Amino acid sequence: MDKNEILEKSRKENSKQDEYTQDVNKKSSLVGVISVAAVCVTLMMTEIFFEKGNGKGYLVILISVNLAIWLYKGIKLQDRHYIIISMIWLIAGVFSVVNYIMDLIG
Repeated sequence: MDKNEILEKSRKENSKQDEYTQDVNKKSSLVGVISVAAVCVTLMMTEIFFEKGNGKGYLVILISVNLAIWLYKGIKLQDRHYIIISMIWLIAGVFSVVNYIMDLIG
């Protein structure tokens, strides 16, 4: 292999990786949106059942979207940085859901 062949092979590999990263970014957003829809329906049904609402459900929605996006990126890209951030979002999500449910129950 000469220098030009090595450079051409490297360009091909790097261009595919960029496309893969873009695809993962697009799909992670879709996963986030689907997660938001599921959480919204769950929160609406909970508020209807308990006949009260305090607005803390929106915080749960925000955290759920971020958790889904970061976790999907971390799994697909095999990047420890994304997985660590998603675990932080998971911890925040657990606390916000517990707080939300405790407020509903009274």
